Amino acid sequence: RMSDARECLDFWSRWQPGNPLPAYWGGMIEERYERPVLALEQYQRALELDPGFHEARLKVARLELDTGRLDEARGHFEECLAERPDEPAAVMGLAECLLRLGDPGGARERFLDGLCTDLSPDQAALALTELGQMALGEGDVKRGAALLSQAVAVDPRGTRARLSFAAALARVGDREGAERQRAEAERLAAAQRRLAQLTHDLLGAPGDAAKRAEAGVIFLEEGFEREGLQWLSSALAVDPAHAPTHRALADFHAARGAAEAEARHRSRAGRGCLPCRRSGSRDQCARRPYSR
Repeated sequence: RMSDARECLDFWSRWQPGNPLPAYWGGMIEERYERPVLALEQYQRALELDPGFHEARLKVARLELDTGRLDEARGHFEECLAERPDEPAAVMGLAECLLRLGDPGGARERFLDGLCTDLSPDQAALALTELGQMALGEGDVKRGAALLSQAVAVDPRGTRARLSFAAALARVGDREGAERQRAEAERLAAAQRRLAQLTHDLLGAPGDAAKRAEAGVIFLEEGFEREGLQWLSSALAVDPAHAPTHRALADFHAARGAAEAEARHRSRAGRGCLPCRRSGSRDQCARRPYSR
């Protein structure tokens, strides 16, 4: 209900014109709609209202980096680090800036600094991937492959690290291993593209239980249990009798030995989803994106 959220933020900004939070949350909405330029404007507005708003400055820096405004991004990341020297997002952001500005030595130091902070798995994988690619570029294939192997181990769902690792394996003569890594990277990339399409579609059609169920199944298959169950729960909130969702939940509980929960969802799966009940046929379920 993004339109309702926007109305609330518009009212809030009129009520408290000096409060930076409506602009900040407005930026988050624009990011959700994949409109980085509009999001950047909102975050910049929040920062103008409160120059000490650390989170807004970090958002501005990230979007400036993503939109190629490297010098501006570097300045904002440096300001963030002056306030919080161990901020993982700022350390990594500055490292990316320096790399793209043609300072690989400075970037290397920052990536190494980042590995000494509390990085998330995807941040750690990024640092290891960049360091591994630097090693490959310097001709140290063995070290590069080791770093890239670590990147894949830290974040098994990252596609870039896998593709880089595949290239390193090919250089050391492990063609079979390289092909395995490439195939897995392609599978992960396809799942990520489908998820992106589903979430984009749901912004315009939030009542589509089938798309919510498909997103949930993809998350579960990729190991994101909490997110997968949330998406499946949201599908049932839209249509409590959505058969593919109940089948997915039955399979999930069966794999964990939860016989009672499996039986509950398995029995409801047989009743058909909302389109089936409306048409008097269960054939609709077979045409849904996920209908196991």
